[in-house]
Amino acid sequence: MRQHSALLREKYSGNDGAEILHCTERKTIVQCGALGRCETDGSMSVSKPHAGHMPDDGVVQAKLAKQEIKELAQPSNLAPRDIFHNTKMKYGVRPVVVAGSVSTLSRLISRQRNEKCPDTEAVDSPNPVFSGKMIKDNDGDDFMLFDSTCGYSNGRHVAFASHLALEVLESSQIVLSDGTFAVAQAPFKQIWCIYSQVKLFC
Repeated sequence: MRQHSALLREKYSGNDGAEILHCTERKTIVQCGALGRCETDGSMSVSKPHAGHMPDDGVVQAKLAKQEIKELAQPSNLAPRDIFHNTKMKYGVRPVVVAGSVSTLSRLISRQRNEKCPDTEAVDSPNPVFSGKMIKDNDGDDFMLFDSTCGYSNGRHVAFASHLALEVLESSQIVLSDGTFAVAQAPFKQIWCIYSQVKLFC
């Protein structure tokens, strides 16, 4: 249910058959407590208004587009690009772009269809193996630079970058790096990002 550039989704069904709705931001850091009802005759009402977040029609449209992609994926064998095209025709290009990258939305379609990718399963194994789709970018070009073990620490190091990204780094005067332990999964300990700031002069 869309209400004032925000979304309500079904929480549970009441004893009278009405659907009890809550805000899609309820379980996020916003913790919006908005509540609504969708009666059996289709009429809707809001009993508790949205709070803690500004109305954002762009975000709403992106969420609706993402939900549309999920619904189109399940009952059909349409190629992802056809699903994206149909969704763009309905909601416009921008909501689909905001909903996620092509690779992210393609994985969403695969999950909805319960499609298993051997390359993904190999990466998720206790001893990750990177091969097939996992070492290519969206254009099918090589993406993995190396997968090696350091002799001193016996630690494993895997690096990924596109050819274009390497060219940008090579031509940069300042190169920055940032590391995090928060999202690294065993056997890896830390994830590093290397990047630079680029200024275009016309």
